Amino acid sequence: MITSNSKTEISIIEKLNQLNIPQHEKDLIIENGLRYRILESENELKKIMSEIARLEKKLGNRFEELERIGLPDNADYKLHENFMDLKALVYERLELKKRIETLKQLFEME
Repeated sequence: MITSNSKTEISIIEKLNQLNIPQHEKDLIIENGLRYRILESENELKKIMSEIARLEKKLGNRFEELERIGLPDNADYKLHENFMDLKALVYERLELKKRIETLKQLFEME
């Protein structure tokens, strides 16, 4: 939603409905925005996947295995920090995959 200091919030859909353009134009605007958001999210996912792979290589194991066996007893703070970064990225990957799936389902409904 768009917010301004003294105005009430107006959604994009409400703004589109106020425009004097044919419905197929409004639908095309939404469809193109949805398509762009899917592509943008997929690119973000690629970056996250690359960063996960980099950290897993640095840590010497896949995240799932590290979760199962834990870090070595002699792991320093940097190794722990890398593991926490990896854990956050894995969570972010999961959330992003859910968002992409939802956006794709929405796009197919169009």
